[in-house]
Amino acid sequence: MALREYRDPFVRRYVMLGRRMGIMGVLFERFDARGFEVPSEIRARIFATWDLEQLTDWIGRAAVAKTIDEVFETAQK
Repeated sequence: MALREYRDPFVRRYVMLGRRMGIMGVLFERFDARGFEVPSEIRARIFATWDLEQLTDWIGRAAVAKTIDEVFETAQK
């Protein structure tokens, strides 16, 4: 069910929070599985991010990155 289908702002907020927490959990599990140490600066950046697409993108990058820094590098043009 799409988030926009929840009309009540209270419900929307907590559905969004739940999705965000779930995605962040997967991201940290991926880091752990890859043996990446998560510095406090990166941990703060993750916790400050509310963009679910960005969090999901980091999960994909974490699957193939050689270092944790590669996960957060921006694409070079």
